[in-house]
Amino acid sequence: MKNKKPEFQNSENSEELTAVNSCKNLRLKIASIFSGIGAFEEALHQMNIKTDIFFACDWDNAARDIFLLNNPLTRRFYSDVFTIRESNQKYNDLDLLLLSPPCVEFSKINYQRDLESDTANLVYEPLRLLEEGILNPKIVLFENVDNLLTIDNGNSFNAMMEVMKSLNYNISYKIVNGNLFSATNRNRLFIVMTRKDIKEYKWAPLPNKIDPGSIMDHLEAINTSYLDVNKSFTRNDDSRVSKNGLKKIAKLDNMTFEQSALIYDPNYKSCCITASDAPRILIDDKVRKLSIKEQLSIMGFRKDFKIDNLSHNKATEKIGNSISVDVLKYLIEPMIDILE
Repeated sequence: MKNKKPEFQNSENSEELTAVNSCKNLRLKIASIFSGIGAFEEALHQMNIKTDIFFACDWDNAARDIFLLNNPLTRRFYSDVFTIRESNQKYNDLDLLLLSPPCVEFSKINYQRDLESDTANLVYEPLRLLEEGILNPKIVLFENVDNLLTIDNGNSFNAMMEVMKSLNYNISYKIVNGNLFSATNRNRLFIVMTRKDIKEYKWAPLPNKIDPGSIMDHLEAINTSYLDVNKSFTRNDDSRVSKNGLKKIAKLDNMTFEQSALIYDPNYKSCCITASDAPRILIDDKVRKLSIKEQLSIMGFRKDFKIDNLSHNKATEKIGNSISVDVLKYLIEPMIDILE
């Protein structure tokens, strides 16, 4: 049985969060750019909030197929952020817009570049669409790796914030770790932009402590296809549990990439599910990767979420590029109070 999710503790200076169940008649007009497999839409679905998906956008064909498989009523799917402008379509009455540009340029695993690189410059195209009135949502939620705050000594982030502040939006941001809500563990930067003609966004208090859940809460019966039967490993004598709730119990031998070499105790937290490789656990003295369904569960997706016709590695890549659904629900809840 899964552990109960921690409840949000309201402080004296925060308004009580509006109950999602009171929003039965609310129907939101939404869109997403760099949509991935649809974590944003999944969060709204789990919150029982009705939506009209005006458009989604992602260049990756596999991500697009997963998105449309789970959101078949999406009105339009753009293959590239630049094709939104080329379509000559304006979206003036959106309620929510998600922006989740590629993070590979900013991640700690890869070389840290600034916002002058070609891929990183994708950050600015959606902001230009906002500036030119092609998009005019009431609320924008921007997501990326927390490293975006510090690359280039913070100059790139400050430049991006200056552009955001020049638009007709109030801006606030926070780093949130998924381990406060579920077995996933990774920091993400979230920026909330609220149009100046509506109420400002008020961050809900974070849970007081890390969610006690473990990888075991999400495991299926062992599937031998995920076993690393030919890979040797060395046990770790260090019994400490990290401040984020992780316990590294062993390490694969002859593995050059540090993140992929780590093996975790499933009675504790998962490591960050990355696009490069599935997390490994040691169970019954066997090393195995987490299955696709297990990774989806850790990231907060429902059991009937569909990923079809993808290899384990390809599906891991798409899940690793996604956003924690539980974190998104935490972020969206105060938005409902604004939009009701």
